[in-house]
Amino acid sequence: MSAHVQVTHYADAACPWDYSAEPVRIALEERYGDQLEWRTVQVGLHESGEAMARRGYTPAGLARSYGIFQERHRMPFCMEERPRLAGTWPAARAVKAAELQGNAPGAGLLRRLRLAWFVEARLPDDRNQLLGLAGEVEGLHVGRFAADLDGREVEAAFERDMAEARRPDSVAIALEKAAQPLGEARLRFTTPTYVFS
Repeated sequence: MSAHVQVTHYADAACPWDYSAEPVRIALEERYGDQLEWRTVQVGLHESGEAMARRGYTPAGLARSYGIFQERHRMPFCMEERPRLAGTWPAARAVKAAELQGNAPGAGLLRRLRLAWFVEARLPDDRNQLLGLAGEVEGLHVGRFAADLDGREVEAAFERDMAEARRPDSVAIALEKAAQPLGEARLRFTTPTYVFS
């Protein structure tokens, strides 16, 4: 059966809300299979660790909040304090690079990045770690991924995703699935948001 419902998932690899929603995504995939066609839009929550610090984040505060997420959502979280704050844009670009090889490698890397950050306390903005994690994703050719990672095609895809994520529709706004982050001029979709069409 061919897909007849497209699901646009507004995502970020290092968003604890998005990670905590994985059981819902997996249940949808298992129940509906190829009736759903998934498309992931990378929101790009934090350009860098420095940008996070300007918004008031600290490694200690994140570690404490992950304990709350673990209790509330029953997802595995490592509550160790990370050595530093880490931006999410490099991980978002990595997902776009993996998607050049297909939806399955892109989804596989996104899931692997989440586990690396939330369970293993690894850094989503370290290039060497991104390359190592890519090597663990089935169907992802690491040499091609490494070549694509810094290319203009990946940067353009990420820029398109961020622009799309910052145009929430009236439904998302009414459902409170849009927010205006500190320091940003525009509203954006919250993560995760799923749009079915």
